[in-house]
Amino acid sequence: MIPVVAKLAERFTGNEHTSITYEKAQDLMGAVLYCIEEYDKYGQESGNDAVGAERALRKAGMDIAAPQAYEAGRKLVTARVEKLRLLYNRMAPEFCDYGVICLRDIFYKGIPEFLRRYDAEYCPQDTLLTLDYPVWKDIHMLSGIDAVYEYLECISWEQEILSRFGEAYAVGLLRAYNGNYEELPVNICEIVLQNVLGHLLLHKPLEDRGFGKEEYIAAEKLLRGKTKEEIAGYGESTAGHLVNQFGGNQQLLDYLKCGILNIAVRIHNGAEHHCLDKIFLM
Repeated sequence: MIPVVAKLAERFTGNEHTSITYEKAQDLMGAVLYCIEEYDKYGQESGNDAVGAERALRKAGMDIAAPQAYEAGRKLVTARVEKLRLLYNRMAPEFCDYGVICLRDIFYKGIPEFLRRYDAEYCPQDTLLTLDYPVWKDIHMLSGIDAVYEYLECISWEQEILSRFGEAYAVGLLRAYNGNYEELPVNICEIVLQNVLGHLLLHKPLEDRGFGKEEYIAAEKLLRGKTKEEIAGYGESTAGHLVNQFGGNQQLLDYLKCGILNIAVRIHNGAEHHCLDKIFLM
C-alpha cells in the first residue's frame, strides 16, 4: 500500500513536493485502508461496472492489487456520500424532531455540516460528528461516511414509524415521560412503542388515552411469570404486525427488532416492581 499512499500524498501536495508530516502520512494511510475496506464490504452492492469486475476477480480466487482495490473503494465512498445527500433531501420535507433538541441539531446542523466538510479523498475515515441522538442500531465500530449514512438511515426508519402515530401523540407521550424531555438524549421510538405495547396487551384502543389503576394491575397479571425473552417475542410479533400495516418494509422491521429487547427489559422490570405507570404512559 505504500505506493498508493505515496501517490495520494503527491495529489495532496499538488505534486509540488513529497514532504508531509508524520501525522498527515498516518491520515493518508488511514484513508487508503478505509477505501480498501469499503471495497471489501460494499463492492458487491455496487452497480459500477469496474467495481463489479474487481469483485468477479476476487470471487474467482484472483488477488486484487492494492491500487485497484483502493480506487474501487474510493468510488464507493464518493457514491455513498451522494447516497447520504439523496436520503437527507428525501427526508427533509417531512422531517419532525418532536421537540428533541439533539435530534433537531443532528438533522438540521450536523448532517449538512458533515456534507460540507467531509473529505472523501484525503480523510474518508473521519466521522466529524458526535452522533448524540441515540439510535437502536450499534454503529460504534463504524466511522466516516459509513457511520453517518447508517445513522441517518436509522433515523429515517424511526421517522417512518413515528409518522404513522402523529406528532401530537408522540409529543404527548414524551411530555408524560419527562416534562423536560426536549433536552434529554431519549429515543422517541422506544417511548412510543412501549406505550403501544401496553395498549395491545390490554386490547385497549390507542384512541382510549390513559391507564387506570385496575388496568396496571391487569397488565401485571398478564406479565406475571413472563421472561424478558417472552415479552420481546410478543413485541417482535407486534412490530411485525405494525410494519405489515405500513407496507412490509423488512429493513424497518429489522431495525425495530434491535430495540424490542430494550423495551421488553423495561416492561419486565416495571411489572416486577409495580411501576408500569412509568412505562405505559398514555
